[in-house]
Amino acid sequence: MIRSIRGQLFRFLKDARLIQRNIGSPDDPKLNGNSNNVPLLRAIIGVGAYPNVAYGKLPKKKIEFETRDRMKRLKIHPSSVNRTMCNDPSMRTYKYLAFFEVMRSTDVFLHTTSVLSSLSLILLSGPRLAELADDNNNDRKNNIKKKNNNSSAVSGVKIDDFLMWSCSQGLGERLRVLRTLVDATILQSLPGVVYSEAKRPLDSADS
Repeated sequence: MIRSIRGQLFRFLKDARLIQRNIGSPDDPKLNGNSNNVPLLRAIIGVGAYPNVAYGKLPKKKIEFETRDRMKRLKIHPSSVNRTMCNDPSMRTYKYLAFFEVMRSTDVFLHTTSVLSSLSLILLSGPRLAELADDNNNDRKNNIKKKNNNSSAVSGVKIDDFLMWSCSQGLGERLRVLRTLVDATILQSLPGVVYSEAKRPLDSADS
């Protein structure tokens, strides 16, 4: 089963010209050049999982997550290695999780998860990176203000109304420029493909 899926994925990537034509097998060592690059693998998972991204909070001793559809106090499923990592204060580096599904049993859990860094989300997820507007009706925006002990306007960047970060205006401008360059590089690597508003690859003939 896994070998069949692996072979199918290999053919798709080769047809998309993301794999060199002279590589004839998914077992070629050249394809594993980044197999030990864990941050890159996590970032790729985050791109594929978007918009299934959860944000972590620490109301008590253990971290709890919320999703963009206002589901709150979610926990990581007990079967996940991320559950131990996220509940250990010494290892709690990441506030974001990519997830496959929400599961209800004895509690409400995030199932099949991967930790994500803020930078990977900022540079790779969503349709575009925008300036954080002064909108007092947004819950996440208001939480950022409370965190900064500041009721005035907050500068920063956002991907959508759920994923947003506060930062200086100068840093926000540099991040938006960097994001534009990353998007341009990806499009250059995929000739004949453009991005729609929802960041879904489309054939240029259909756009």
